[in-house]
Amino acid sequence: MKKGRLIYADEDGTYYVTRKIDCDMRPVRTGGGMHIVNCFRHGGFRSVYEFDCFVVRFVQKQEKETVKNVSELTEIWSGSEDLTEILKKLNAEEYCYLVNEGGPKLWSGGMLHPDTMLIICGQEPAEVIYRRMDASEPPVEETEFVNILETLRNEEKIPVPVKDHIIHLLELLMRDQGGEISYYVHDLDFGRNYEPGLLSDEMGKIDLSCSQSLYRELVQTRF
Repeated sequence: MKKGRLIYADEDGTYYVTRKIDCDMRPVRTGGGMHIVNCFRHGGFRSVYEFDCFVVRFVQKQEKETVKNVSELTEIWSGSEDLTEILKKLNAEEYCYLVNEGGPKLWSGGMLHPDTMLIICGQEPAEVIYRRMDASEPPVEETEFVNILETLRNEEKIPVPVKDHIIHLLELLMRDQGGEISYYVHDLDFGRNYEPGLLSDEMGKIDLSCSQSLYRELVQTRF
């Protein structure tokens, strides 16, 4: 009874439901579910895009499987403001992490308000998770962020697993579901491989030439 799914309810009443994820989905320290909870508490999952990015990276990390497209992992369910029918479709043995970014939802425990997460598994007591009150502010200051990345770049004696763990924590704290920090470190070699015009989005060109620019990009788009 460890497998589970993530569900994202958007403002239009659409439910984005992942396939069953084959890993320890319990919301405990040793389970992958706690990573989901912490990501939400610190401000993650504020859009379908963030949800999709998280799901792809989470499945790749937990199942050691390469995912080419998020459509391989999620499907769209129609629903209403009553979660009863949605939850009936789930296996009672699965953990379900439902992120509500839409309007209030009715379930057996009462009303699930926007900006909350509901964790359900079979006959276990359901739990409602709330965001941290300071989730609208970046928990890492620019100077600290830059110093951490500069240390990772210059200290060759730091073991690779330790570096990867530090990068993972930074991504969690900075709501980097898209993996921009990892891309900056590994693909761009801490900005040394960056070329003007290499990256862009609907807002224009993305500057990842240095750690300061990376930090400002993350703050602008995630907070």
